[in-house]
Order: sequence, then C-alpha cells, then structure tokens
Amino acid sequence: MVSIERQSVKVLSVFLVLAMLAAAVLLSGTGTVIGAAYGGGGGGVVAGSASGTATAAAGGTIALGDGSVKVALPAGAVSADVTVTISPVDKVTQNMAGYIKVGSAIYELVAETADGTPVTSFDKPVTLEFTYKDADLGNTAEANLMVYYWDTAFKAWIAVPTSVDKAGNKATATVSHFTVFALLDSTVFKRFNDMAGHWAEGDVLKLSSLGVTKGYADGGYHPGDVITRAQFTNLMAIAAGLSPVADPQLTFADADKIPVWSRGYVAAGIKAGLINGYPDNTFRPDDPIDRAQMAKLLAGVLKLKNKLPSTAGGSFTDSDKIPGWAKDSVGQASAAGLIKGNPDGSFAADRTAIRAEAATMISRLMDRLTK
Repeated sequence: MVSIERQSVKVLSVFLVLAMLAAAVLLSGTGTVIGAAYGGGGGGVVAGSASGTATAAAGGTIALGDGSVKVALPAGAVSADVTVTISPVDKVTQNMAGYIKVGSAIYELVAETADGTPVTSFDKPVTLEFTYKDADLGNTAEANLMVYYWDTAFKAWIAVPTSVDKAGNKATATVSHFTVFALLDSTVFKRFNDMAGHWAEGDVLKLSSLGVTKGYADGGYHPGDVITRAQFTNLMAIAAGLSPVADPQLTFADADKIPVWSRGYVAAGIKAGLINGYPDNTFRPDDPIDRAQMAKLLAGVLKLKNKLPSTAGGSFTDSDKIPGWAKDSVGQASAAGLIKGNPDGSFAADRTAIRAEAATMISRLMDRLTK
C-alpha cells in the first residue's frame, strides 16, 4: 500500500510542473527569452524549434533551447501581438551551390497574429543572432561569415548586413522581414571592403548577391563616387534581365569611348528601346548621369516589363525645372517608389547621383519587377 506521504509528494510534484509551465506561458508575452526546444507531437512546432510571443508594446525575444538562433523584435516592430516560431528546415530545397553552411541547420522564421495571419515585414528592424561553435567553421574564415535569407522571387540567397563577434562566436544581423535564414560562407558572393555600416549596405549586398554589381578591382564598391552613364546603364540592363549583345555594333559618334564591359549592355538597352543617346549622336559614357536621366531609364524598364504604376506621382517644388522629355518618367518612377524627392520637396532633376543612391534605386526596381 502506498503511503499518504508518498501520494502527497506526487501530487506536489505535479502542481510544481504545472506552475512552471504556467509561468513560462505568462513570461512569453513579456519579451522574455523562450528557451525551450520543442519535440514533435501536436503543438504545431517541429523538433528543434522554439516559439514565443512578441507584443506590439514591448516586443519580445525568442531563442532556440541551445541558444544557436535568437530573434529579437523591438517595441513597435509589429502593430499587433504575434507568435514567433523558429523552425529548422527539414528538407533543404534551396540552391546551395557555392555556399557553405555553418552550423547544423537552415531556419525558417514565422510570425503570426492571434487569428493566424502571417506577418512577413516589420515596422522596425529585427535583430537575428546566430551562435556557432569553432567546430562548425571547418576551413571557413570567420571574416567571411554572413547571414543570408532565401529570396523566393529571385530564387537566390541574399546577404544582409552582418557583424561577427569572433570572441563570442556570434553573427548578428538586422532584418526587415521573415523567411528562411542561414549563416553561410560563400565562394560566389563578393563582399565589398568599404560598405560596412553604410546606409546603402543592404542594397549593395543584395545587388552583389544577385550578380548585378561586382565593384572595383580594389575590393570596394566606392559608394560615394558619382555614377557614370555607362555604369548605370549596366546596372539597369542587368536588373531588367537584358542579355548583353554579343557583337555590339554601336553607331554613336563616341562609340570608341564606351568601355568594353559596357558595350554589350548599351547595345541591349538600345535594342530594348531604353537608350537613345544625345541629339549630336553621342552617348558620353563617362559623364555623370543626372536624376532626370535615371528616372527616364527606370520608367523605361517599368514600361518594358508592364510594371508601370496606374497613376503618376511626384509633385515637386521644382517641377518647372524638370525637362519636358523626363516629366512623365519622373512621375512614373516616383509613383513606383524607385526615385524620391529631397527633404525640401524638390526633385533636383539636374543633380548627379552617387553609386550608393544608384544601388538603392536599382534594388527598388528589382523588387518592383517581381511584384
């Protein structure tokens, strides 16, 4: 016969377990780390996953039980409370050619409101942290580690700004949306040596990930340099999916001045009806491109791909200074969100752009073309 004392101990143990579970549930809504790794079995979270709540008012931090992945939403990142789940991808279908996975898994991040509505983008940057072991590195150099996300539209891994703490074995990135993420090294991605911390770093990393820009031989992107007509033509043509003409026969009066690396794309732009040159039959490849010219090219790509906005936008304080041949294009590119005005309400049509600005415009163009 079981004694009353032993029965009491069992009952007390059950109450303690229930109390601990209740406390965990309560804490999940306050931004406290959810450290449990869940097993399978009906909870909606697969083995090796973690789930917790982030509130609109306070945000929240959710982490795997072993601490290998942690995501932190700041207050105001979402407009309604969400349940955040970190799950390992059981079957990797993403193209891994040229990429080296660091750690044991690729993870999908999901956020859902109480009614099951997915939340894929956020009002404030979300911090994503990967913790790795020395044994995970193999022959990989820590300096090459980057957090990447899988872009389903481009079917490619896109690098995001990442800081690596070698002493703490941590890689931290800020992201603006949820999808599939991984900590990777790559033999096909070029990371520029002058972009860390720059306001356009994310856009430049995206263009590099997609092979749109390769930068300079010195390893830099030179974000503050003025961008030339030849350089912007290349970016625009590649972003638009135009193939370079194999044997370009350019008839511009200054065709001999067009760089070899740009000739095929200039010819492709002419073939697509995007480029006309100047009235004197020159192309002027090394001239800085101004904002009116950029808007003309961007709107031309939108028209070519049937992606023009239904209404034009852009009511600028200096609209009278926008050339007649560019007015419609400025309105279309502005309405599409590709090119924006200045804080004072002006457009500054004749102002030249730097390479960082061009990267941002081309990145927006590529996003627009996938919608």
